[in-house]
Amino acid sequence: MATIGGRTETAIEILKSALPFSAHNPAPWGQLARFLAEEEWSSAVAAAIRSAEIQASAQSATILSQLLASAETEEEFRRAAKLSINSNVRDERWLGYLGVALSMHKGGSGKGVAFFDLLNYRGRRSAFLANLKAKIVAAEGGDEALEAAIAICNEAIVQIEDNVFSRMQMIEYVMATGRADARDDALRLLAQREQIFGVDEHSKRLRAKIEDPSIDWRSEVAKPKAPTPRSTAGDAERERFNVMSRTRKRLQRGGAAELQLPREIRLGGELKRLEFSLVAGGQQPDLAIKRLGQILSENPTFAYAELLAERHKLWSRESRTLPSFASYFERALSERDVILLQRLTVSYPKLEAMCIIARVAFGDESAFDQVSDALRAVKVDPSPECKTLRLGLESILPDNAVREPASEVSAIRANTALVRMILSAANEVSAVN
Repeated sequence: MATIGGRTETAIEILKSALPFSAHNPAPWGQLARFLAEEEWSSAVAAAIRSAEIQASAQSATILSQLLASAETEEEFRRAAKLSINSNVRDERWLGYLGVALSMHKGGSGKGVAFFDLLNYRGRRSAFLANLKAKIVAAEGGDEALEAAIAICNEAIVQIEDNVFSRMQMIEYVMATGRADARDDALRLLAQREQIFGVDEHSKRLRAKIEDPSIDWRSEVAKPKAPTPRSTAGDAERERFNVMSRTRKRLQRGGAAELQLPREIRLGGELKRLEFSLVAGGQQPDLAIKRLGQILSENPTFAYAELLAERHKLWSRESRTLPSFASYFERALSERDVILLQRLTVSYPKLEAMCIIARVAFGDESAFDQVSDALRAVKVDPSPECKTLRLGLESILPDNAVREPASEVSAIRANTALVRMILSAANEVSAVN
């Protein structure tokens, strides 16, 4: 994968810095998953799942399928697959696409079947998903695989829902077996299908194929096609587009003056650009440092500027007194300073949950018993920073039904790097709001 300036670390830092300002944009989460894949696999999975939760697209499924296929152990695979299934993605078509895409990776056929088995076990049971599983099994091509695919289709018809797709697939698999009586069985099954669902162009076409001796049926079933996921952007995304369109038209009519942004927002945008220069390297950091110092001198209480100064170690060494929670918290995250986090927990009760979660991530056992209360507080707190925490943490935390302090602590500790990134994003949000 290409990196910015050949430095993966730089790319990761830039993507992390974009997250607080792209809370509902799947792209940075997906890109982050790609960059984290080799070094922090579990964090990459969580980032990919978050991307899919924002928008269940073919791209998000492809990224996640690559990660699932690269799982080194069965335990890793099952844990990541369960997280995928238990996430907020409710689109059955997308889950089906993910399963088929997974099977198409090298050595992924068995994992694809296992994924559909997990879907069934976790209550995602439908004829649609059963048919996709049958396609994966049949694509393996052997006699046993074809018989298994026939059995899956028959089970879908009998136990889930009699449907035309299962019947059509089953006929194709019967023909692919090459048995002496395959043609007679296929015509009998087709007659049943037409009796129940009627004669149509699809049944006529299949009948013609059955009668054509030149058809290589094994090749026909060898490449399962993944269903294209529908976008789940929905009404909110369309409304966002409409707002942007209306704004653009107002600007074209000369309405720029009435759209003047508040000074704090304009400064926040400038600071994001400055941080890009600080992270990317080259000659620009010197200018960025100078401008950041100017902003701090003109706005001594602007928390986001203070946060950046601490993040990039720009405070003077002779004075280490930091003026805001954001800068203190940034230092605590950078230095994994549990003692400082404990002090912040007391000094800033409104932001206590962030401190407790950070302490758990860094192994402070005295915070383990407090994590459930902290997560509950985050769940109901309407503040922007808590919303950022909710969005980031929900993909790594266990199901509500089985959630308990021990499992929550384990989930946070197992994803320390990702949790630290989410906390940093929430801290930025707290600084600009």
